[in-house]
Amino acid sequence: MITFSDKLIQNIKTKKTILCVGLDPQLSHIPQFLKEQALKEFKDPFKVTAYSILRFNTKIIDVVAPYCVCVKPQSAFYEKLGHFGIWVLEETIKYAKKKGLMVILDVKRGDGGDTAKAYSRAYFEKEVELVNNQKAKNPLEVDALTLNIQIGKACLDPFIEKMTAQGKGVFAVCKTSFKPNSEIENILSIEFDRVWEKIAFLVRQWSKDTFGQNGYNNFGIVAGATYPEESQILRNILANHWFLVPGFGAQGGFALDAVIAAKDDGLGIIVNSSRGITTAHLDNQGNASSSEEQSFQLIEKAARDSRDVLNQALMQTGKAGDWLR
Repeated sequence: MITFSDKLIQNIKTKKTILCVGLDPQLSHIPQFLKEQALKEFKDPFKVTAYSILRFNTKIIDVVAPYCVCVKPQSAFYEKLGHFGIWVLEETIKYAKKKGLMVILDVKRGDGGDTAKAYSRAYFEKEVELVNNQKAKNPLEVDALTLNIQIGKACLDPFIEKMTAQGKGVFAVCKTSFKPNSEIENILSIEFDRVWEKIAFLVRQWSKDTFGQNGYNNFGIVAGATYPEESQILRNILANHWFLVPGFGAQGGFALDAVIAAKDDGLGIIVNSSRGITTAHLDNQGNASSSEEQSFQLIEKAARDSRDVLNQALMQTGKAGDWLR
């Protein structure tokens, strides 16, 4: 089986990029011409909003696809619209896959027991069970997702079972990119490790049987670009695990900070940028370009520039693998 990790390596080497684009739609970011188009077609304000977001997402995917390896929808931005939002999320996932992009769903699930089993089935199984023993294609199936693992093994075991069976990936929230720094993550444990270090040691312990064919683990962590020193410590703990790196771009993380945890072959990290790319069409006052063509040209340029600056950072730090040279 080609696992998440193996597929990710394949795509990085083929596309020569470690960029992930976050799809966190907000109404204020959507160009007016897309809203006006939906207003002409629908009366229900929920439908107008849903179609405006979906069309914005699909147009973003069209222009960023050559420069990124995956997209990362944050489910909160969709859930607030109820079933209309879940439909947009499903259609966004489907369209990203159609365009050859991997999908990491940012849901940060963290429950245990039967609930964890239900979550793992919801995002990892290819089919959903319906009445009368019928099955249908799972509209929420993704390549990987984010987890909060404070509950521990009771949360993780169902996901590990499903990710192993289905070749999927998970990213445990470990060191977030937020500033000020997380009070919880920096609590000292009995062993005098900070919580984020303790999580890394536990991930290393729990993921011993989840390696892909290429020597990288399908069980990764979230490690923010805004804390590069901590990322280096985490890499020493997790030698062959994938790091999902938020905080690059709009949150203030620099490219050199974002790639600091990369392995010598340039792999081991996926760097996410959301607003730094998807709001590139907005000026300093938050106004969008009036031209559809110009709006998405600016978003495309932001994705291309992000890819290039990350690749340059890899080369500058001596971590440009053969795939990048």
